[in-house]
Amino acid sequence: MQKRTRVLLCTFKNETPPPSGFGGSIAQKDPGPFVHIRPRGARENGYAVGMSVIEDREIVAARDLLDRYRATYGASDDGPIPVDEIAESYLGLIVQTAPLEHGISGMLLLREREIRVNAAECAKWPVRRRFTIAHEIGHWELHASEVSANFICRLGDVREAGPAKGSPEAVREREANRFAAELLMPEDRMHARVASDGNDVIDQARWFDVSPLSMAYRLYNLGYIKQFPSKTDYDLDD
Repeated sequence: MQKRTRVLLCTFKNETPPPSGFGGSIAQKDPGPFVHIRPRGARENGYAVGMSVIEDREIVAARDLLDRYRATYGASDDGPIPVDEIAESYLGLIVQTAPLEHGISGMLLLREREIRVNAAECAKWPVRRRFTIAHEIGHWELHASEVSANFICRLGDVREAGPAKGSPEAVREREANRFAAELLMPEDRMHARVASDGNDVIDQARWFDVSPLSMAYRLYNLGYIKQFPSKTDYDLDD
């Protein structure tokens, strides 16, 4: 009998707003919803933490991955995060651009160690490709040891047949989104860039090589803009 492979459907978004943190264990070691609590102004792994008092595991995991990558390759802190190189050279994952079904932004095939990104979306919105790859890296770093299913990640709302809000699948999706945001737009670097160049969404999006909507969410979550971002305010073709 042919063995059947399960897949997980997840909603893929640029970056989700910051409701209270969801939990889980990191590397099956932390029993609680948060990794640790640190006082403001403390530093860990070279990051200034006036930023977050309580940090969820996906944020810590993204920072840890970036630290490990920098330590291995001596990467510069200047310019956009080299997400392709992190996936392929450091993690040993294959990154492919493929003709995926409409509405599917990306896939993570665990056994094959492969990330597939929607070719049509890459052609239409080049910067979205980077977030898709970072999102799938988040699944790899956070969830590969927790589930045996492949991940199929869609853009937009979870469909009726998809995971219910608050379900384990929905939690994993949100964690991957927040991991991707921290990986591509590290909080310490965001603070430095805003301090030196201001909080203009378009300028910062170009510098970090992300979509304006992703950057708007990031600036909002960090308290640099007051108006909650709307998809209608930003052209995804930018």
